Amino acid sequence: MRMLSVALLCVLALVGHICPVFAQEPVTWVQDIRIGQENGRTRIVLDLEGNVNHRWFTLPTPPRVVVDFPAIEFRKPVNEVALPEGSIVTALRAGAFRAGTTRMVLDLKQAARVSVFGIPGNTQRGPRVVIDVVPPKPGQAPTNVPPPAEVVTTTPFTPGKPTQSAAPVVPRQVVQADAGPITIVLDAGHGGVDPGACGKRIRLCEKGLTLYMAKKVQQHLKQKGYKVLLSRDRDVYVGLADRVRFAQRNNANLFVSLHADSHPNAKVEGATVYMVSEKASDREAQRLANSENEGDMLAGVDISHESREVQNILVSLAQRDTMNHSSYLAQSMILEMDKVADLRKKTPLFAGFKVLKAPDIPSILVEMGYLSNAREERNLSNSAYRDKLARALAAGVERYIRTHLK
Repeated sequence: MRMLSVALLCVLALVGHICPVFAQEPVTWVQDIRIGQENGRTRIVLDLEGNVNHRWFTLPTPPRVVVDFPAIEFRKPVNEVALPEGSIVTALRAGAFRAGTTRMVLDLKQAARVSVFGIPGNTQRGPRVVIDVVPPKPGQAPTNVPPPAEVVTTTPFTPGKPTQSAAPVVPRQVVQADAGPITIVLDAGHGGVDPGACGKRIRLCEKGLTLYMAKKVQQHLKQKGYKVLLSRDRDVYVGLADRVRFAQRNNANLFVSLHADSHPNAKVEGATVYMVSEKASDREAQRLANSENEGDMLAGVDISHESREVQNILVSLAQRDTMNHSSYLAQSMILEMDKVADLRKKTPLFAGFKVLKAPDIPSILVEMGYLSNAREERNLSNSAYRDKLARALAAGVERYIRTHLK
């Protein structure tokens, strides 16, 4: 029965929930999340099965409350918890922020008075963590608790290794195949506390889909003898700049970021391949870039202190050669995807995606479809379709390598 329960939880991971991490440390579960509203005050209570430490801070732009715990799991998906009408809290989300840390983020209508405290357990009930959020009274300043120094900016996540400081990045020319083994970085969009888009019918979430597909594509490409690395190999948050640095530190020959979008109009459908540009090629491309670039803010990260070095990485593509090769990669991907998927556009589109802004690595972003569209959500939940799409994505990479790197 225990093994069956774990298997069920892992199946749920494919539709956007979290599969437990099998570590030696025992997992503490959040048994329930209760929310109440009285006299403008929103109170959120987490009922825990055991005592856990927590720390919290506020972020001003946009206003958010961030609560960090040791690795914990939620019996109930946080983003499905209903908020009271009129609450100052507009959204809740939680997930792995880095190894050993679970982060909960509260989006607020405005900067607020905030109190976060723990209540020890007793013989009648278990321990609780209480989060109170209330609009300030006239003349009253909102609560300002700065982030601890060590979490002001993110630290790069290296799959299978402890997080470490970023090494200096030196731009280089696009590396041809005869210069050494070809290295491909597959970037599974979103993750951890940032779920990305979620469908409304099957409840498939982007972070689970992209990780599943990245591992599938990796499997196909490894069989062809390529070195294939994942920017994240589990359900953990990775900052946009850290994904770029990871590819650069590993001397990647190309970078493919996988995503699945959502749109207010449920009739909108079709896969799309994007390249980076400061000017978006259409309104949808601009909307999508704005949405994807908010990933760091969604995860409760303050990016206002980014260093000049990081800003330069995020702002400019330094080499025309890189743009040319990104175009070749995009066109190769479109030719292969067109064999198995409906495409919104059969030419690459352009937008200012931060995750594509390595100045020395050909990079594309693939939107595999719209989870807001009923048919595409069904397709992207179907194992047979996923495998066909993964093979097409791998074939697109291979076509580019055969044509332009050999």
